[in-house]
Amino acid sequence: MVQKKMAQKNNALSIMILILLVVIVVLLSVVIINQYKNKTPIGKVIDGTREGIGEGTKEGTGGQTYSGYGKYHNVTRVIDGDTIVIEDGQSVRLICIDTPEKGEDYFSDAKNYLNEMILGKEILIENDVSERDKYNRLLGYLYLEDGTFINEKIVRAGWARAYLYYPDTKLCPIVEQAEAKAQEEKIGMWQEYNYSPMNNTGNYTCSSNTYNCGDFKTQAEAQAAYDSCGGIGNDIHRLDTDGDGKVCESLR
Repeated sequence: MVQKKMAQKNNALSIMILILLVVIVVLLSVVIINQYKNKTPIGKVIDGTREGIGEGTKEGTGGQTYSGYGKYHNVTRVIDGDTIVIEDGQSVRLICIDTPEKGEDYFSDAKNYLNEMILGKEILIENDVSERDKYNRLLGYLYLEDGTFINEKIVRAGWARAYLYYPDTKLCPIVEQAEAKAQEEKIGMWQEYNYSPMNNTGNYTCSSNTYNCGDFKTQAEAQAAYDSCGGIGNDIHRLDTDGDGKVCESLR
């Protein structure tokens, strides 16, 4: 009888130990998953991917208040080729790029390309200097979980243009290189698109957003295009980012 009671006691102890082990495993799994979700890629960007993985931070540099930088977010909507909405309802504008607006050529191509690449997926958002634009959209560099640099990717595919908007230009040189390759290979909108500052008649195109500062060799050339199209009253190409009447001030 004593042996039977001892056996029952040992069985009960074994069950308690097993339950304790299961609880420990579950808690460790939760910790590991949370660490994975908050990881931030570090290192330089090469051919559209980032090398290395590091810890994310709650807040970006430059006094930002949005705590979602350096974290992964689910993309719930693609508005157009350069603007998306994430799961917390925030709109995010991709830095260093510009895509056609609704009603313009290649609008659907750009939107569909971005939609296929990121809708419903987890993307990491990294900040530059500014947190938001004048429309209250978050500004960011976006990455897929495999490290793909989304801002560069859509430009490299030919469905977006490189677009510098100061002071958020840290990774714009990478995007500009992608644009140059897409133009050279005549892919995407560059298959038929004339990206020379002047059209075939020797005049500037002033009816749609056609140029960015990278299309001009000098500031004087960019200024001539801006003035020809109406200056401040019709900055259709958005060359005057600070509204002082002098465009592409990074050019010489």
